[in-house]
Amino acid sequence: MLDQVLVMRTLEVAAIVLQVLEEYKKRRGESSIRSMKKLQKLIYFISEKARIRNELVYRFHYYGPFSKRVAQAIDILRWLGILECKKEELGIADGWIGVIEVKDEKVAKYIIKKILNNAEIYKSIKEIVEKLAQKSARELELLSSVHYLLSRGIADEKQQVIDILREIKPYFSDNEIKTAVEELRRLKLLN
Repeated sequence: MLDQVLVMRTLEVAAIVLQVLEEYKKRRGESSIRSMKKLQKLIYFISEKARIRNELVYRFHYYGPFSKRVAQAIDILRWLGILECKKEELGIADGWIGVIEVKDEKVAKYIIKKILNNAEIYKSIKEIVEKLAQKSARELELLSSVHYLLSRGIADEKQQVIDILREIKPYFSDNEIKTAVEELRRLKLLN
């Protein structure tokens, strides 16, 4: 019984991944997302908006909130040949980025239709992709990190967020962190 529950949860997460890619394609006109980090962060905000945080189990990671369940769902979709993840060279020493795209659209649409039947999740995917799809992976890393710290009560004011992030992410300036807090409030992603 436990195995069946685990399989269904993984399929639900896989359907969310596929629907995010579908919505991203509609909004951006691009058939792929150029960063695994970007995909993880978009789904993080969707999980917060749709109130499915506990199902995706995000933990704080070096690049911000990370869900092992989302990573596993992506791996399963790759293994089944539904998703493809390619390395794209950036033209700098040892520089590359993972490009994620749907390889089998027919199966992807079938999975979405049969498994993802939650209107709140659909609405959240559409809203988050609309608000955040144009952001870079770096910007989403900062926004999701700030959101994680504030929404979970790890920090309760801007200065605490700055202090924590300057310690673990010194590549973000105080001004970038302040701007991220303001932007999250402006986008109504943070109270």
